Amino acid sequence: MASPEWLEIFRGYNNDELQAAHALLKKGVSPFAEQGNGAKSYAKDQSLSSMLSASTRVMSERGLISPTTERRGGVVAVTDFSAQ
Repeated sequence: MASPEWLEIFRGYNNDELQAAHALLKKGVSPFAEQGNGAKSYAKDQSLSSMLSASTRVMSERGLISPTTERRGGVVAVTDFSAQ
């Protein structure tokens, strides 16, 4: 869920800054909450997913992406119902 604080912050970014931040967040977010390697253990900060959600929402508001495009990995299909 997008946090109101990050929505406000990302709305202050210009389009280039927003897209760069969004790309970095996508690289940092992992589906795994925790990860272990031998004696070492790593945990992801849940705020990253909140930040990614906020950046996605702001980009959608600006028309830079559509929410469905983001979820489908950038693939968009358009059906043409016009008569031939």
